[in-house]
Amino acid sequence: MQDIDPDTHSWQLAQPDLTEWSKTLTAVSLKRWQSGDLEGRSPSPCPCRSTMCRNP
Repeated sequence: MQDIDPDTHSWQLAQPDLTEWSKTLTAVSLKRWQSGDLEGRSPSPCPCRSTMCRNP
């Protein structure tokens, strides 16, 4: 996302996905931290359900 020029239509289109991804990442990270998962182990399938997730 950092490589997209903010003055382009592509940047504007990417913003909702980036916002969704950021909120999901924060929520999943907080939940794992609260449960004591400090190693960041990801169960399968990925619990985030984000459209931008790269985890299978």
